[in-house]
Amino acid sequence: MISATSHQSGSLLGNLGLPTGSLWDKGTNRGARVADPRSAGEARRPDRGFVIGEEGGGLRPPARVGDPRPTNLSCLESAAGICCWALMFDANFRAFVIVAAALVISPGATMAVVTEMALERGRFAALRTVAGVNIANSSLALASMFGMSALLHRWPSLLRGVSIAGAAYLTYLGIMALWQAATRRAAAPHGHTTGIPDRESSPLLRGILTNFLNPSVVLFYMLLLPQFIAARDPFYRRFLILATIHVSMSIVWLCAYAIAVGWLSERMENPWVRRLLETATGLVLLVLGVRLILK
Repeated sequence: MISATSHQSGSLLGNLGLPTGSLWDKGTNRGARVADPRSAGEARRPDRGFVIGEEGGGLRPPARVGDPRPTNLSCLESAAGICCWALMFDANFRAFVIVAAALVISPGATMAVVTEMALERGRFAALRTVAGVNIANSSLALASMFGMSALLHRWPSLLRGVSIAGAAYLTYLGIMALWQAATRRAAAPHGHTTGIPDRESSPLLRGILTNFLNPSVVLFYMLLLPQFIAARDPFYRRFLILATIHVSMSIVWLCAYAIAVGWLSERMENPWVRRLLETATGLVLLVLGVRLILK
């Protein structure tokens, strides 16, 4: 009787596509779980619409098609972000760092103005000049990023106007520095002079005007810096990174230079040495201005 029932049940399960294991445990007279002997765990029958499991027994509905599956999207996004930043620091980036460092430490109008201010008013005035220089650098970088370089490409005469204005300003600073050195009578402690009174121009404003009217700095931000941005790079992000690096280099280098020159100037007891240095700085500014005019 039991054998016939088991045979009939097996035939029924076989017609349904289920495994034909024994439904009756002869030793315990309990119903046995239906399981697929060919697999350990679970056997999914998507074409039959239910799943047979070894643990828990019985039939249970299958997972729906729309059920969410665990995916590690955050890890994928993090890896993509790391790859994106890694692409930023490529050969173009390394070349830019070398070029920017060389331009920052090269003697020019900016360093001459910082030197002149450190000799004339001390290190704190020179540091304010450095602040003005880098305000101008940051402003030129933002202007170039938002399209001012296109204006220079369209109207090259704008750059010629900047060059003429910068040459006139450097020539003025050179003449005033020479006048200051020629009329100095004595030097008091901490860099205060008893010659002609200090000029009224602000050190911050002097730094701003020096770099705003410096065609080399204008050309660097408007024409040279964009050359280090490839077509595949995100333009604004890359531009901000490169400009920030150049401005940071300028701040570190010029601050160290201003502190060193100002410290020496404030401890300089011989007025003739101070006068000689101021004369040399004035001549440098004058030569730079004349050279820009001749160009």
